[in-house]
Amino acid sequence: LGYFVLSEFIGYYQAAFSLAVSLSAILSFSSGSLFPIFSKLSGRQLERGFKKSLFVTFLLSFPIAILTFALAPIIIGIVYGAEYFPAISILRYFSILVISFPAIALYTTYYTAREKTKPLAILLVGSTILNIFLNYIFIMWFIQYGMFAALVGAAIATILSRILYLAGLIIFRRH
Repeated sequence: LGYFVLSEFIGYYQAAFSLAVSLSAILSFSSGSLFPIFSKLSGRQLERGFKKSLFVTFLLSFPIAILTFALAPIIIGIVYGAEYFPAISILRYFSILVISFPAIALYTTYYTAREKTKPLAILLVGSTILNIFLNYIFIMWFIQYGMFAALVGAAIATILSRILYLAGLIIFRRH
């Protein structure tokens, strides 16, 4: 992104991304605490515990994502000030990450507790490569409409790669 846009646009992107990741981290804290529990459980107990945890994670993350989307102008204004108002729409895009990041953290804890780290590694490497590829494609495609459009392209690439990573975690778990 830094090669294609001015540093002020990178600042808008970074501000929005940092806020979304921070909100996600607050929601993801329970994932780490579940590791010892998941490690001791097996079979139906593990599946039931995981499903309940996933339900609670989504129950909390959906409203917070909606609030992040709706209150983006207030959040940006309070945390960064009026100079960062261009970051509002990027934060609205990134509100989707407030749902996906905690779910990814929970799935990661589940896989680690089950000692199934190979699918994690494969999916992480694959989604990282996909993110780099999509960033390049979307930035190149959107830059023709302006630097801010390139930020939107980078945000979409990040969101898509994270959603596909989560989808891969879901699919691998079922097999």
